[in-house]
Amino acid sequence: MKNTFKCIADCDMCGLCTVFKGKDSELAYDDYICGRREYMDVSDDYNKFYKCNS
Repeated sequence: MKNTFKCIADCDMCGLCTVFKGKDSELAYDDYICGRREYMDVSDDYNKFYKCNS
């Protein structure tokens, strides 16, 4: 997950912290990493949050 969602240290241009509600990507995708949920299910949760707050 850290390779997929790398911090580029430019929050104004990136937005990952906003999408993940300030969580590290490994924490945000913990359910997927541990095999409890599918990748797209976890991603959908964050996509819904982002759409509601943009």
